[in-house]
Amino acid sequence: IPYNGVMFLVFLIWCQCSLGLAFSLSCGAKTVASGYIPNLRMKGGDDGQTLTLNDGTKHPIIGFGTYKVGFIPASASSAAVAPSTTTTTGPSARECVRTALEVGYRFLDCAQFYGNEKEVGMAIKESSIPREKLFLASKVWCDNIYRGPSAVRQQVLQTLQDLQTDYLDLYLVHWPVPGKHVQAYQELERLKDEGLLRSIGLS
Repeated sequence: IPYNGVMFLVFLIWCQCSLGLAFSLSCGAKTVASGYIPNLRMKGGDDGQTLTLNDGTKHPIIGFGTYKVGFIPASASSAAVAPSTTTTTGPSARECVRTALEVGYRFLDCAQFYGNEKEVGMAIKESSIPREKLFLASKVWCDNIYRGPSAVRQQVLQTLQDLQTDYLDLYLVHWPVPGKHVQAYQELERLKDEGLLRSIGLS
């Protein structure tokens, strides 16, 4: 790599370290209630197959992502995804997820935006895998984040219904909306206290 290229890479690394340190120092002792998202940390698990989140939850390192599984969303800026606005390619999400579970995947990464949670739920039900053996993650999209806490809550309930489960192992604010993500996160905290969500965060 030319000298200029090396110096540019060093500069980028310095920026990342500086910003990370600044965020840690500014947010470490503050809470969502005061308008800050808490500093989140992860560490490797003893089994080499999980990460331990800051709340103690064991998060699998390897999972099956369901984005573009079954069909391709019209655009990454779509507020909501529906099959009528997508391009269908290959096997259905139901078939793909069923196959993923058959070959050993137990962590499924889902989202409202992906538009296929109902099919994912069908595949989970058909697999007959005990719920406690699965790690299910999902995310709330910008449209509901913008509408406010009640819309965030309603989306969580919809995802629980679609995935046919009583709780989610991890739920994230997907692509935080400026001025709205703190309220959304606070609602996730309430849902966590109610036992519907095990861990929460930002994506």
